[in-house]
This record gives sequence, C-alpha cells and structure tokens, in this order.
Amino acid sequence: MANNDNTQVIDPIEEQNAVDETAADQIIIPEAKTKKELKKERKEIKKHKKEVQKEAKLHSATRTKAENFWLSVISIFVVVCMVACTGLSVKTYMNISKGVVSDSGSTGGSSSAGSSSSAGGSSSTGSSSSTGGSSSAGGSSSTGDSTGSENSAGTPSGDSGAAAGDQANADLSTKEGIVAYYKAAHAKVLSSATKVTRTYNNTLNYNQVLEIGDNERLAGIAKSLMGQFMKEETEPLDFTGSDIAAYFPPANGNVQGLTPDMVSDATCTEENGKYIITITINSTEDNYDTGAMTGNLCSIVNESDVTGAAGSLVSLEGLENRYIGANIKATIDKATGNLEALETDVPSYMFFSKATALVVVSVENCRIGLEYKQSWTVTY
Repeated sequence: MANNDNTQVIDPIEEQNAVDETAADQIIIPEAKTKKELKKERKEIKKHKKEVQKEAKLHSATRTKAENFWLSVISIFVVVCMVACTGLSVKTYMNISKGVVSDSGSTGGSSSAGSSSSAGGSSSTGSSSSTGGSSSAGGSSSTGDSTGSENSAGTPSGDSGAAAGDQANADLSTKEGIVAYYKAAHAKVLSSATKVTRTYNNTLNYNQVLEIGDNERLAGIAKSLMGQFMKEETEPLDFTGSDIAAYFPPANGNVQGLTPDMVSDATCTEENGKYIITITINSTEDNYDTGAMTGNLCSIVNESDVTGAAGSLVSLEGLENRYIGANIKATIDKATGNLEALETDVPSYMFFSKATALVVVSVENCRIGLEYKQSWTVTY
C-alpha cells in the first residue's frame, strides 16, 4: 500500500514560536505621560480623596475643634446659670440683700412676714405683731402666772407668760425638756422682742463639694464663680415689728413644730447666770433631711426660689436640698427666760439630677455643698 504524501508534519518548536509572536502583537504598550499629565492626575486623586473624607466626616460622630469649643461654651453657660441662680436664691432667702432689709426692716411695718411657710410644715408666724398680744407660740397655752414681761407696746403679753410657765416646768437634763424650754424662749422673741439683729452671715462651700457631673474643668469654673456669692458679712442688720418673725430663724416659720424625735442631741449648760443650749437635728450624710425637720429649727432654702431664679433659659430638674445635722446654739437668761443670742449652722447639699440650657446641652447629677451660718442678738 502506498504512503499518503499529502500528510503535513508540524514541528512543535515552530508552533510555540508562532504563538509567542501572536501574543506579542496583542500587547499594547502605553505611551509615556508627560509631567503635566502626571501632575493633573495627582490633583484629581487628591481632590477625590478630600471629597471622600468630607463625606465620611458628615456621617462621623467625631466633632471638629470648633464644635467642641461651642459645646464647651454652652456647657459653661449651663454651669454659670446654675451657680448664679443658686447663689441668687440663697442670697434672697437668707436675706443677704441689704436693699431688701433697709426697705422693710427700718419701718417695722412691712408685710413680708408670713408670706410663706417653712418646709417643715410649721405655720407662718407672720400674724404675730410686736405691738399686739396675739399668740405666736402655736401650741403653747397660758398658765396664768405671767412673769410680767412686756411687749414692745408696753402691755403685758399673755404669750410671754405662757413661755415663762413652760420654761419653769422644763427638765433641762432631758432632750424633751431642753426642746420645750427652747421653744418657749423662742416664742418670747416673736411676742416680746423690740428688735433682733443679725450680727453675722456667711455661706460656705460645705466639705468643698462641687460636682458638675464628671467634668472637673467645669467644676473648677463653677467654684470660682461661687466665690462671688459666698462672702462673709459682719455688718449688723436690725429687724423690727413683723420683720422679726420674717427673718429671725427659722425665717417665716417658728419652732413650735419641733419635736424631740427630730433631735439627735440636745445639751444645756449654765455659765454666769445664762443657759447655753445646743440642739442638733437628727440627719446625717446617709440619712439626710430635705427640710421637714430642719425647717422647724433653722432657716432653709425654698426650692421654688432656685427654680424661679433659673428662668426659662435653664431647666433644673430633680432639685433637692439635703440638710445634714443643722444645729443651733442659744444663750438664754436664766432669770427671765429671754433668748438673748442665737447662732445657727445649716450644712447641706443642693442637688440637681439634671441642668439643661437652651435645650441643647445638659449636665447631670450636680451636687453643691452649701453651709449657712448666722449669728443673732435679741433686744427686749
């Protein structure tokens, strides 16, 4: 059988060379770019990168320096307003303003007494008058054995007789007796005193407590601001007439609501014919009083004064005054039973659960230590 001479034999090496030549023909070699074109390309890449960063920033929680600055300013504004309204309310209620005193106290006939009642539920003493015989001792009843004490009008006062009777029967070796004796002496101030004089007034930062949430920087700012409201005053201020009941501790109240169970400690010592009595309210750091007990012994801050001072710019939520062991030291003449001098010390914490300014920025859990100290003398 003859061979087929038409059969084509392909050399493998020649075949691979043909494939390589075809692939080489398909490779596109880019043209070299000029410096100008490369610069333009880099600008476009940089621009795109900035746009991406800007878009990411809009959706990011990270604030810019400017935003942080203004938020800090508003936060400080919250603290300023909070401290300011607190200070102003304290000044108003504790009668630090000399203008108020000079307008009302000098005439003895102002109607400021009795405009509000103390927080302890005690009734206002504003109805008592230095020229009348109406009782201001509340639950005290006359025993009929008046000591002959006279009120400012020069006529015998039934109240002073009742007070003298209560004092005569008081057992000064017991807490119950001391409380009763002091209540009787205090009643004589409201019925028989011709003048009471505040000889000392000061508000301190109690225990150096000034907490503005967890922000120590804002607390430092608040502390410097509080110094403007906490200034010692030693200039004597006199109160006469109905202003005696309005300003003599407890302001706009009386001690007739005070009961022995509200007292943790009561002592009485005798010095040079005077009884020195101390009484302390039964409240502590862990078991504080919000005014129900303290308001029957000492002047307290009215919460409405604080919220009212805040106005509409700042909202104060959860305001609470927490009183810690308020106490008095009274000097009472043994022979007459007249209360001649009184010192009051009212440690407290003013607490805000939340303070908000302009409905934008708020600080939470603010606590300010405030200690109110006053000294008084009484003239009959």
